[in-house]
Amino acid sequence: MPDPRKIKTPGVYVPEKMIFPNSVIQVSTAVPVFIGYTQKANDGKQALLNKATRITSLKQYVQLFGSGQGALLKFAITAAPASWPVPNAPHVTINGREQAVQASAPSFYLYNAIRLFFQNGGLACYIIAVGNYHENILLEHFKTGLSILLDQAEPALLVMPDALLLPHDDFYALVQMALQQCKEMGSIFYLVDVWGGSAMADVNVIGSGSTLDVITDFRTNIGADALSYGAAYFPWLNTSILGVDEITFANLPDLDTYIETDASHQAAYHAVKTALLNTAYALLREDNAMHNEATIAAVQQSHLALLAVSLNYKQLIAAATAAANVQPAAGALAGVYISSDLSKGVWKAPANVNLAGVIKPTLYITDAVQQILNVSTADGKSVNAIRTFPGRGVLVWGARTLNGNSNEWRYISVKRTVMMIEQSAKQALLPYALQPNNADTWMKVKDMMYNFLLGLWKQGAFVGTSPTDAFHVSVGLGTTMTAADISNGVLMLELMVALTRPAEFIYIRIKQQMQKP
Repeated sequence: MPDPRKIKTPGVYVPEKMIFPNSVIQVSTAVPVFIGYTQKANDGKQALLNKATRITSLKQYVQLFGSGQGALLKFAITAAPASWPVPNAPHVTINGREQAVQASAPSFYLYNAIRLFFQNGGLACYIIAVGNYHENILLEHFKTGLSILLDQAEPALLVMPDALLLPHDDFYALVQMALQQCKEMGSIFYLVDVWGGSAMADVNVIGSGSTLDVITDFRTNIGADALSYGAAYFPWLNTSILGVDEITFANLPDLDTYIETDASHQAAYHAVKTALLNTAYALLREDNAMHNEATIAAVQQSHLALLAVSLNYKQLIAAATAAANVQPAAGALAGVYISSDLSKGVWKAPANVNLAGVIKPTLYITDAVQQILNVSTADGKSVNAIRTFPGRGVLVWGARTLNGNSNEWRYISVKRTVMMIEQSAKQALLPYALQPNNADTWMKVKDMMYNFLLGLWKQGAFVGTSPTDAFHVSVGLGTTMTAADISNGVLMLELMVALTRPAEFIYIRIKQQMQKP
């Protein structure tokens, strides 16, 4: 609207005057970022390596970053040791000998984490590819990924499943670094899996000081700073994410010594080998990543033929598939967080929720073991359990941050709600920077924040039967600021909120009533 004192053209002028205050827009809490290794990283026009790329579906991920490792994922078949069972190594009996089937090369986790993410309610996420399947797994790659994350405003969760492939000390150096960065950014919450969690053989050793005590090792090495900005989950998961057609002979050693020894099976096997298998092996030597359609078709045709003629082969494939399906939990948990945030709100604990695509945890967690995980009297570092319950399936059965002894930041939902309020307020107050620090500005800010918190209270974010009981907004001279503050250009806003907390421990008290005459 032009200045009325400067108008020189006759006519009617209608000024629009704003009577409503600016509003606070709730920042998104439902977008994670995944950092790790991918098959490729390009969109056909430009490279996407070391760039934050937003995707909204598994199909889009495959288009930009490829799929799993294909024939690059190798398994070894070894004689089962006398001290069986080998932790999480499926075993089969082949020609009278008990054999263990284990991955013999790094099994990258990012692709399957993305699959679990979308299966469990995930919608959009960011991918930061820091390398491909042919590269060495290095701490520096993840440091680069974290530095790229510094420039991203939307992601609210951090997942790094491939970090579990780092050596022990590098992994924990990265965890401490990531937690510290989450604290500095104030907008990111880190979902952590326990290093070595897939190799746990006996839950009874937890807390016993055994060399297999990965929980004590985890608590010892994650440090003591910024613990409220992350949550840990244990154990890893036996999933159904890889189908029986994704693992083939291309992932196994030469089959000659593993096929049935009787004449009829040997004849059937050699017929398949002569007609199909030799051609498939030749193609694989030139295309071990299985990019070409001819290679993929030849492998699948030979695979189906072998399944039809050999029970041993079928058992080996089942065992290798089971081994490949052991996955860390954070990818699935990211989907659970997003689903819970969108359906109920960030103030609802992402727990007591079924996990899709999961058969069972790799370990059976009892109440006694969870007590050790949930509450650590030594250092207060909580680890959330994933458990199987009869008739209820696989459930996320914990809702604590790593800072489990903190009265303020013990619960994931409490910490993430406060993070959401802080970031929402920060974005909303940016237009008021360098505005006059006077009563008019204070009133606008107070009204804006009051309306925002009122909306959250109505959605169930706060306890209290009235807004007065649930929250309070203060700003102004004599309440949050002194005359010296104002002289120094300081505008101080104080928010007090009564946050809802999860009912972690539910008691039922039953009393017998005397029979009335």
